[in-house]
Amino acid sequence: MRRGDGVHALQRGWAGKVGTAGMMTLAFVMLLPGGMAQANVPADLDVKKTAVSTPIATGEAADFRISVQNIGGGVATNVIVNDLLPAGFNWFQGAPVRPECTFLTTTDGRQRLKCTVASIDPDGNFNVRVKAFTEGFCGDITNTANARSSKEPAVLQGNNTSTATITVLCNGLSH
Repeated sequence: MRRGDGVHALQRGWAGKVGTAGMMTLAFVMLLPGGMAQANVPADLDVKKTAVSTPIATGEAADFRISVQNIGGGVATNVIVNDLLPAGFNWFQGAPVRPECTFLTTTDGRQRLKCTVASIDPDGNFNVRVKAFTEGFCGDITNTANARSSKEPAVLQGNNTSTATITVLCNGLSH
């Protein structure tokens, strides 16, 4: 390789070019065929939020599942998962929640689930299930979760947010 050449790398559909200015410097490297060890492969979080059941009757718990999978080749570190409830809803504190997660109240009174995960390995995942009260509410509850990692470049963050909707029926009738 001559001085001034660039190095191209491809990892799970993500391509990057290492720039050169004088001496060759690598911005990221990876594990190449043949087992040559490399470092700094990016993480790529993929968030999926699903409604456990819909529709439900008013008074039943709105039950959501959040799955964060690392589909990148590098370890995702300092992962933060957030789920902000729509105004007027409260998380059901008795729901089984992971020890990495806490319930917070925002300055405008809305409730937010925040999970702080040290790392998610490549092809690994983090799952959490949460419930919200629906007493006295009829209609659709649309709820969004997102995640971020300090090892995920901005170009790979297009799949870091997911939304699910649960329909709450009044007295068993459509809203």
